[in-house]
Amino acid sequence: LQDVYRKKRGSGLKISMESALIGSMSALIILLIINGFSLEITGFTLLMAMVAAANSIAFTFCAFKSLDYINLSLFSLFAMLGGMVLPFFQGILFYHESITIAKCLCVVFICVALAFTVEKGEKKKGAIFYIGIFILNGMAGVISKIFTASNFPKTSAAAYSIWIAICTIVFSGLIWITLTYIDKRKNICYNYLRQKIIEKKPFKE
Repeated sequence: LQDVYRKKRGSGLKISMESALIGSMSALIILLIINGFSLEITGFTLLMAMVAAANSIAFTFCAFKSLDYINLSLFSLFAMLGGMVLPFFQGILFYHESITIAKCLCVVFICVALAFTVEKGEKKKGAIFYIGIFILNGMAGVISKIFTASNFPKTSAAAYSIWIAICTIVFSGLIWITLTYIDKRKNICYNYLRQKIIEKKPFKE
């Protein structure tokens, strides 16, 4: 869906925020229906939802930009592998999960898959964006694990998802409004300058 939207609308920051806003509004409606329109909140849940929302918005921006340089299959690979590798190391380093041969083989296969998928001589331009989707999609799992494993007072997972959608709507909406206002001011300035040049009139202070 992101790739289709990008092809129709472009891949700039404003468009990616527009996509995040629309997607989160849709998700919020669905989540509220599933959760029976009940809403709980704690300070810790709201804090983690804000972090998760910021991560989600950054991922959306990187997703739109990376698809300008790589195809959808490679994009999916970077995103999914990031989603596996980062939580894997988080579990071992911070949650005392055991290191098994199967887990080690899994990491090896992930690296081999990535190495074989990236074609020799492929464009390096835009690498920061698909490295971004690798890290940010992995961070989504990391943040989720921190929330579920924490002993701080927290809501249910459903309410947490609702607050992530709400925070994403607020953050992406504010960025979108700001960028729209900046674009509007730029257009006003451009039209003013253009008119003065055509009319050959002096500029106001």
